[in-house]
Amino acid sequence: MEDNKVVINDVEYNVDDFSEEQRYYLAQVNDLRQKVSQLRFQLDQVSISEQHFTKLMIESVEVKEEE
Repeated sequence: MEDNKVVINDVEYNVDDFSEEQRYYLAQVNDLRQKVSQLRFQLDQVSISEQHFTKLMIESVEVKEEE
């Protein structure tokens, strides 16, 4: 895909032919896709951290029970 081309529903469009409104929609979609990707990345980090701290909490409780 070239910089001035976009594929929508298997049809290639030249962005240069888009109206100002269509360019705005495209910019919104591109920005939102980046945000979704960043949020997934952050969610993965937070989820893994939450799992790790849960594991540490369980281990700390189990150690006290054994004593």
